[in-house]
Parts: sequence; structure tokens; C-alpha cells
Amino acid sequence: MEIKVEDLQLGDEFLYAVQGTIARAKVIRPVQQRKAQPTYGTAGKVYYKAVKCKVAIEEKVYTYPTSTGIRTYTRKEYVASDKYTIEKYIDLNHRNVWLIKRQD
Repeated sequence: MEIKVEDLQLGDEFLYAVQGTIARAKVIRPVQQRKAQPTYGTAGKVYYKAVKCKVAIEEKVYTYPTSTGIRTYTRKEYVASDKYTIEKYIDLNHRNVWLIKRQD
């Protein structure tokens, strides 16, 4: 179910779009409203601080042949897994957020 940022609660798990893929996150700090709201052309809109969440990121190893040998590199990618690996702040203002699980 699609929800708004202000409806997120502590412990909620949700999906959001990032870098052309879907990522899964879990709220670990309550959502807070910004103290100073922007005054340029957005009168009446409420903005929120970035939400601290746990996010699932995997390191993927890619290899490809070159004229001098085989080259490998690693890339961190967001995944929709429930195995959270890092904590980070996510700005969810003007984003679509889909609630997966609400902790009671």
C-alpha cells in the first residue's frame, strides 16, 4: 500500500525507488518535520527531515575480458532483500513509498 512520509512509524518496512531499481528499508528513527520550511513557491507544503533507515545493499563482482587479461570490479547495488546491511539517511520528500510490513 502506498503511504506518505508522515505516516511512517518506527519499525516500518517499506520499498522505494532508487537508481533505477527498487530498494527495501526499515525505519530506525521516527520521522521528524523540518523546523524551517522552504518559502520559495511551495507555500503550504510540509517537508520532513531525512529518515534514518536500515537498507539492504549487496556487493556484486563483475568480470569481463580485455586485450590484456580479465578485469574484475565490484559494485554496490540496492536490493529488495530483508537482510539489511547498512544504516543511512534517506530523503523521502516527494517520493513514492510502499509499505510492506508495519511493526505492532
